[in-house]
Order: sequence, then C-alpha cells, then structure tokens
Amino acid sequence: MNRVHTLSDEDIQALERLHRDTDDADVRSRCDMILLSNEGLSPPQIAKRVRFSRYTVVRFIHRYEAEGLQGLYTKPRSGRPRRVTPEYETELLAAVEKEPRSL
Repeated sequence: MNRVHTLSDEDIQALERLHRDTDDADVRSRCDMILLSNEGLSPPQIAKRVRFSRYTVVRFIHRYEAEGLQGLYTKPRSGRPRRVTPEYETELLAAVEKEPRSL
C-alpha cells in the first residue's frame, strides 16, 4: 500500500499540531507527506512537492501506518557514543554566552 488510509479528523489535527509545534524540519516534512497522501496524491507527486525520493515517501507512509506519529521521528542510529557529557555542554554554552572580558 503506497497511500495512507483515510485519516480521521483527530489524526489530521494531531499531524497538523505536530507539524506546527516541532522544531525538527524532517518531522515537519514527514507530516506533510502523510497529509498530502491523505489528500489523494501519489508518492511520486508527494516526492516532487517535499523534495524527497519516492522511496522515502513510501517508507514514511508505511512507518506512519505501523507506528502512528512515533513513526515520523528519526530513530536512534548506531555509532560512536558522544564524548561530551550533557553537563559539560551546559557549562560550555554558559561560557560562550558570557562577555569575553569577564572570563
């Protein structure tokens, strides 16, 4: 299935709310994909509008169908763990925001 099932009004409102409230541009684009699919556009048409590949559009339609809104978020990836602790990052940001003469 390459199109999202017909969404309820609650589903549409939840997607629009997530689109409006998130700071993540990828999540916002994925919300657009689902909403456009609900309007009847095909994956190639959606891909052209949101500037992602057809494969990506179909993948997120399937993830939304399987997982709901949580399927629109980026999943954690494997790789090297961060070396910077959250505490150090907080201290660093505080130091960067200080006046240079106060250091």
